[in-house]
Amino acid sequence: TRNDRMKYQKIQGVTAEKVGAAEEDDLVVYDANTELVHILNSTAAEIFELVDQESKTLDEIIVCLLDKYNVTADEIRNDVQEILDELVNKGLIGHQNAEKAVNSQV
Repeated sequence: TRNDRMKYQKIQGVTAEKVGAAEEDDLVVYDANTELVHILNSTAAEIFELVDQESKTLDEIIVCLLDKYNVTADEIRNDVQEILDELVNKGLIGHQNAEKAVNSQV
């Protein structure tokens, strides 16, 4: 069972830089911990940047996206959760307070 109050945050050692043109910007993310480069599409990039600014819960991320995409929370909840799960699996973001445990394994 997911904890709806769980916050996501960027993992220390992960840096990002925009590439591409205008509104379809991809985000190149470098993970110094693994020395891997990841390319995020514009939607994943936007979610990554939201948690890069400050740790946020799933609901807080959804609220940030609602006005821009003119959708309801229910319409985007699963998509946002899938992107968050993928970013966690790639080691680009983690759960708040989990960062120390991740870094100690590197």
